[in-house]
Amino acid sequence: KGLDLFMVEDDAPAQRETTSAPAPIADDRISLEALCQQYRVDMAHAQYIGALATQIFDATETVHRLAPNMRSLLEAAALVHNIAYEIDPPNHHLRGRDILMNTPLRGFSDDERRILACTTSFHRKKVHPDAEPIYTALPEDLRRDALALSAILRVADGLDHSQTQSTVIDALHLNANEVEIVVSGERAAEDAAQAQKKADLWAKVFPVTVRVLPAPAEPSPAADSQPREQLWRLVLPQAVRLDATISIVR
Repeated sequence: KGLDLFMVEDDAPAQRETTSAPAPIADDRISLEALCQQYRVDMAHAQYIGALATQIFDATETVHRLAPNMRSLLEAAALVHNIAYEIDPPNHHLRGRDILMNTPLRGFSDDERRILACTTSFHRKKVHPDAEPIYTALPEDLRRDALALSAILRVADGLDHSQTQSTVIDALHLNANEVEIVVSGERAAEDAAQAQKKADLWAKVFPVTVRVLPAPAEPSPAADSQPREQLWRLVLPQAVRLDATISIVR
C-alpha cells in the first residue's frame, strides 16, 4: 500500500495554465465635441462657419484641388477656430493653437491635429506661415493643405463676422482668373466686406483670386429700373447656383 502514495488516478483533473486578461490601454484623448464644450465654444457660429466653408470647398474643388478627406478636416477646423475665445479674446488664435497642440484628439492623427492648430492660428490677423514652427514641422504636402484649408476658413469666417448667421451664399461664379461669391442677408454687406478682407491668404495660395459681394438690392416695384434678371447679369454674368455643375473656363 505504500506504493499507493505515488499512484495518480487516471481521471484526476488536469491543472490548466491561467493567463490574466491584458490590462485596458488608457485613452486620454478627448473628442472634438467635448473639447468645444469644455471651452464653451459658440457652436451656432462655429457650425455655421463649417457649413459656409464646406459650401465653398464643394464649389471650388477645381481650384483648391484638395483631397476629399480634407472636407471633414475643414469642418473640424471651423468647430475649433474659436476654441480659446472665451479665455483670451485678443489672442485666441494663438491660445487656441496651443490648446490643440497640447490636447490629444480622438479620431485625429498627430499630423491632422497639427493642421488644426495651423488653421486656428491662421484664421485671423496677417498670416506668416514660415514663422509658425508647427507649420514648418509639417511635411511639405501637408503644409500646402494647411494653407489651403486656412484660406477657405478665413473667407467663411468673414461671412459671419456679424455673428448673426444671417448671411447666405446665393451663387458662386468661376472663371479662369476669379471666383466670385454672391451673398445675401440682413448683414450681407458688412460680412462680405470682412470676407473680402480675409481673402488675402486665398490670393497667395490659389491661382485665382476671390471676390465676395452682396447681391444687388431688389428693385422697388414703383421704380423705373431694369428687371432683376438684368441686374444679375450686370453684376454676375453666367451666375450659377451652388447646387449646379460648376466648371472653370480655361
